[in-house]
Amino acid sequence: MNLKQIRTRIRRNLANISTDLLSDDDLNVEINKVYEDIAKSHRFEKLDYDVNILTIEGKAKYTIPDNVIRVSEPFYIKGDIAITYLKVYTNNLIFPVSHPDDTKGTPRAVLIDKRQFTFYPVPDKEYEIWFTGNCLPDKLTEDTDEPISGWEDCIIAGTTAKLMLGIRDDYAGKWASMYEYYLKRLISTEQVFTVYEIGRAF
Repeated sequence: MNLKQIRTRIRRNLANISTDLLSDDDLNVEINKVYEDIAKSHRFEKLDYDVNILTIEGKAKYTIPDNVIRVSEPFYIKGDIAITYLKVYTNNLIFPVSHPDDTKGTPRAVLIDKRQFTFYPVPDKEYEIWFTGNCLPDKLTEDTDEPISGWEDCIIAGTTAKLMLGIRDDYAGKWASMYEYYLKRLISTEQVFTVYEIGRAF
């Protein structure tokens, strides 16, 4: 099901509510908000990608890319002969004590603090550090764009519920319940992983 078909389904759900002032672009915005909410609700394996950060000599701190929702191990550096794995910390009270920040060398540890990585030792040259990033899906912008397969009903129910809220709260509640049902069904098919939530807990 593509974006145009999703909009058609939502407009059909809103048949008893005037949508004359709701343009396709406006509806696309609401659809993408729900699409993003679904992605943030759980670590879906379909959204896992290999992500890398290029370090700079003498710089320890790096901002996590905006499209990365959560990260998971391993963190590693690919060498010509071997792979160097980094120890992961999530407690910024322990990391500075364990690793004074004035040492330079090949990074062997990383602190994940909110939306920032801190590497230790401080990189003494450019390194390509890899990790698994659970990322936001691409926005749906063209009529022919398709969301992740199997997510369509959840997107439709969630968007319908949001648009009915404050207008027909009784219907909004019913569609919200359907959204929760579809979302739980999506999550139930996923494996459980150890992940590091960044920025905020979802």
